[in-house]
Amino acid sequence: MKLIDLSFYHHPTADLPQMVNRFSTSYQYIFEVDRKLEVIPVLNLATNTQFTKDGCTFHGFKGTSLVRDPLFGFARKLKKWNPDIVMVHGLVYPEKIIALRIILGNKVKIVVQHHGGLPSKNGIKKFFHRIADSMTDAYFFTSQYNSIPWQQSQIIHPSKPVLELLEASTFLNPVTKDIARKTIAMSGNYNFLWVGRLHPDKDPITVLKAFEKFALIQPDAKLFMIFQSNDLLNEINEMLSGSAALKSAVQLVGKIDHSEIANWYGAADYFISGSHHEGSGYALIEALACGLFPVVSSIPPFIKITNSGEVALLFETGDHEDLFRKLVQLKSMSKPSSDELISYFQKNLSFKKIADTLYEHCRLLVEGK
Repeated sequence: MKLIDLSFYHHPTADLPQMVNRFSTSYQYIFEVDRKLEVIPVLNLATNTQFTKDGCTFHGFKGTSLVRDPLFGFARKLKKWNPDIVMVHGLVYPEKIIALRIILGNKVKIVVQHHGGLPSKNGIKKFFHRIADSMTDAYFFTSQYNSIPWQQSQIIHPSKPVLELLEASTFLNPVTKDIARKTIAMSGNYNFLWVGRLHPDKDPITVLKAFEKFALIQPDAKLFMIFQSNDLLNEINEMLSGSAALKSAVQLVGKIDHSEIANWYGAADYFISGSHHEGSGYALIEALACGLFPVVSSIPPFIKITNSGEVALLFETGDHEDLFRKLVQLKSMSKPSSDELISYFQKNLSFKKIADTLYEHCRLLVEGK
């Protein structure tokens, strides 16, 4: 069985080895997959090129614009490999899916993997999406519930299979608390770690409102916020300036090198996130890989990743009062140990799990089951 892993997103300045390294958490499943499934990764670059890593050959092809490469040109290139399945990354290329179906015919299965985002409201785009949907065999979402907006927009027909598959996993290895705290200045048992943008979609404001109340009854509680984009930084600084409790409890760490993140997960006692939308939830996956117990919003991918709260506390998205209640609940509840969380990650969220799930989905699609 042969699968083409196809990314249309154009990277005009990057070379192929750079891209393979940059997206290693998305491609690592290839090296874990059952030998019965041959994977051919294809990326959209500035030149036609190849790069082999650990026995797998990655292919870069030059552009897909009408000027540089007629719309059907790339599809003809793929047809030469005689694939059983083509997996297209992203629900934003309907015209290319149409071209794939026309050139590849009906025997080849076409699946599309969601990588975040909501349906387009553009009427012309939606028109092409619906045509592409009629030519698509199945969709991969982290959670089936993430597909609901696409179905409600009549872009994905309700009859089309929506299969659950994680976008990526992590290479992070856990660091024990005693070792991590030699590097990261944390003490006590109520250290919370935020890893994410300071953006309305991530909703740090709800987290801070809840944490302000919690800090009043748990004075040793600390919130460490690691972030890259700072859209809401001014508003957050105003909140901290106007609250003695927050000013004492919150540390705005800012951007760190990713090589340091395992120490932060290891030093903290809890991971916290208020996200409203996620394609997957990389930081949550990293936290579980490092044995850190999460307190997170109840959005579909977080529900899926934590098995409906088996290894997390879930609060109502955007509800700071419910988050406060969950924080208080931590004081009396028994939670999984770090070793149990790491074991859960290895069983349910690892590269091997992604590879096994993908193989099974592909097998059933090809067999028509």
